[in-house]
Amino acid sequence: MTSKSEHTPKKLKKYRLDKGFTIYSLADRVGVHYSSVSGWENGNKFPRIDKVMILEEIFKVGYRELFNNLTPEETKEVEERIKQSRLKQNKQEN
Repeated sequence: MTSKSEHTPKKLKKYRLDKGFTIYSLADRVGVHYSSVSGWENGNKFPRIDKVMILEEIFKVGYRELFNNLTPEETKEVEERIKQSRLKQNKQEN
């Protein structure tokens, strides 16, 4: 049995960042609560088929690609991009 802490981030997260979406803006575009997007990205949830179709249209790739696991290298890249984005946002607020 897999615990929540063992879930692997999905490529959806990388595609979202590549397109410039925040979790909130993607959630608005798809018509869900932001926690749903977070759950999809972290592998804790899977979207309903109607939401999968919207995601496929937005990112122009199939659901299998969107919900493949990130490789360790991709995970590091995504984490670094998020860190840099937060630093930039903090500087703008100060």
